[in-house]
Amino acid sequence: MKQKSLKLSLAICIFFSWQALAIDHKCTAMLRDGKGRLVSQQVAISDLKSNESFDGKYIKVVQGAGEEAVAFDSPLSLRACTVYFHMSKARNFFLEKFQINKLKRPRALVARIEMDQGYNDSTHFISTNLGHFYNNALTIPPSGLQKLPEIKAWSYEIWFAPKKKIKVKSSLHKAAQVASSGPVISGMITGVVESQLTVIAQQLAQGAKIGLLEAEYYTKSLLFSVGVMALVPQVVKWGSALIKKSIYLDTAMIPEVIYHEFSHYALSEIVSIDSSRPVVEAIANFYAAMIGDTDAILKKTGEFSKGLLPISAKGDKMYDYYMEDQIYAQLDFGFKFLYGLKREFGKEFAEQLVFKSIQNLGETDMELKSDLVPALFASLKEQHPSYIYRFHQLAQSFGF
Repeated sequence: MKQKSLKLSLAICIFFSWQALAIDHKCTAMLRDGKGRLVSQQVAISDLKSNESFDGKYIKVVQGAGEEAVAFDSPLSLRACTVYFHMSKARNFFLEKFQINKLKRPRALVARIEMDQGYNDSTHFISTNLGHFYNNALTIPPSGLQKLPEIKAWSYEIWFAPKKKIKVKSSLHKAAQVASSGPVISGMITGVVESQLTVIAQQLAQGAKIGLLEAEYYTKSLLFSVGVMALVPQVVKWGSALIKKSIYLDTAMIPEVIYHEFSHYALSEIVSIDSSRPVVEAIANFYAAMIGDTDAILKKTGEFSKGLLPISAKGDKMYDYYMEDQIYAQLDFGFKFLYGLKREFGKEFAEQLVFKSIQNLGETDMELKSDLVPALFASLKEQHPSYIYRFHQLAQSFGF
């Protein structure tokens, strides 16, 4: 009798312990309405471990470099709820569609909102004295051999930087003929480098020493302080009165940006996130569009971005060799091509085809023409040979 009572008590304890790890909460988040506009709506979020904060079993939202989850009654609640809700939606998408075991592990993926510090694989965070991180979102890999012994180990994280208005200088306008031209990108990067070198000069003038660690940061992370260029390098609105324009991007408030970063995380064991390449970004944009059921990234963003054009599946574009360059990682060509698979074969088929194909990209150079297209062809030949002719026609229409 005592043994039965003990088992019953244990079962009750387990039940209530499980319930404590599955708390639901209602909060306000930014969603797309029926016309694709960003509006605030009340949503339900689940899998929470806390009844006071955005601390969940699979997702934990913190502020900046902090470790405590953002409280429900925090001024950042709208931002935290938006990130938690859409990351949960992205996680459910990948769990339902594909076999990705790491998404089932009860280890919370940390999402850092209003994160204005840069990243370094030795120290995790870079001091804001060496520059700030704005207008961008970034998926951080786990700590590895480069981590300094005194620094606490970290797992995957997604960072959402605060927005900041950045003036577009007239020198860029003079350099530009079209938004995606080489001179534009070069001019922007030059501007970023100059601003960062100014910071270094100021540090040196104040008697500071720039060591190897800081030097590495500046060579690896120059674009972080003007992150819109890392996210969307060819999206500045050129045209009339450009000199008076400013650009900014509030990544934590835009669903498809959140889906884009979660896609990087979900697929990180298949497609490396160590570098931003056209194939890598095209894949993340493709799945962001599939999760959000949209044909564009950054469309109708309202007050949450300015001076940026959407990455759209609409319109024709032909392949050119320069599109393989890392500097054009967010050019919309790769997204247009992958979205073309959805138009040709249907959403469900395209989602599975891309997933099966990218599993063979690990040891390649990750190029659009020499790697992605053959991988897609091989997957079709193996499982759906009757579709090969249609794929050939599609590839030819994009100049492959």
